[in-house]
Amino acid sequence: MLGASIRLGEAVARHQPGAEPAAEPIERGREWDGVMARLDRQQKEMEAIRRQVSQVSRAAETVQVAGEVATQLKRDLERQLGQDLDKRLAAIEAKLYQGMETARQETVNAMLTSVESRVTPRISRLEKDVFHQAEALTELRECAMQSERSIQRLVGLLERTFVQKAATGEEAPKLAVVSR
Repeated sequence: MLGASIRLGEAVARHQPGAEPAAEPIERGREWDGVMARLDRQQKEMEAIRRQVSQVSRAAETVQVAGEVATQLKRDLERQLGQDLDKRLAAIEAKLYQGMETARQETVNAMLTSVESRVTPRISRLEKDVFHQAEALTELRECAMQSERSIQRLVGLLERTFVQKAATGEEAPKLAVVSR
């Protein structure tokens, strides 16, 4: 490698403007062509490497931008999913409450229907019994009043009989008490 750099230095010095042309042997001319060809290849390789590095750099920037976009997209998706989930949960909760209210109302209606179906016949029977008892009480009052009138007539007759017997001096009849 050291030998190649010395030869390269000599070749460059000979080809610089203002340098004196030296007589070069034919062997050195071939060497020079080989060096120049290697330099051209190396320069092309360096340019290719620079292009690749530039492409990698642009790709890295693109990947970084894509990563930032992906991060933002992830945040947006999480926020949107959170909102959608909240809406769906609220709808499910409202539906659940509505179902519970409907079930409660149906239960109350069923209980009322059951109570009415069981109690209504009993109430009707009680009303009939009360009506019959009221009729019986009315009949008993009439009988009691009729009995009271009969007793008052009897008492009045007895009083007249006793008063007449007492006025005539006859002996008062004896009353026998009959018990039932």
